[in-house]
Amino acid sequence: MAYSKYYYKKAEEMLSEYTMLQSEIKNLELDIEESEKEYKGCGAIAYEERTSSTNAFNSSVENEMLSRRKRMDSLVDLKRSKEIRVERINNALEVLNNKEIRIIELKFFSERKKSWTNVSRKIDMCEAWCRKLKDRAIEKMIPILFVFEVSSEKVAKK
Repeated sequence: MAYSKYYYKKAEEMLSEYTMLQSEIKNLELDIEESEKEYKGCGAIAYEERTSSTNAFNSSVENEMLSRRKRMDSLVDLKRSKEIRVERINNALEVLNNKEIRIIELKFFSERKKSWTNVSRKIDMCEAWCRKLKDRAIEKMIPILFVFEVSSEKVAKK
């Protein structure tokens, strides 16, 4: 089944950012670890001028802890979001054969993105066939990468 160019481009974008996502996850892990060890300390009670009576409790320690918790939650949520994207790609790679995986790895996952000439030399195939295998691989990956969107489209067409 041929999917729209939209999904094809989105899949290519996801594959292109795969290596960067893995690096970002490692950095987020470091940020989380650093944040857990970070401690600014407790200050003295702050007496601020109040113009009217209030039942709100406001302490520097409480505010500090809430701020740290909010930052930690944000880091953890962001890390998990990126991990999910990486897991989606890994799941989609499982449907590919070895040649398709090799082409995807060389074209998208290497430190320096390889030209089709270099990819074809590494695999010992012509450039046109390598491109065809990449297209076929992405077509196989689309229903897994975009499972909800693709299934919704199928239901809408019925």
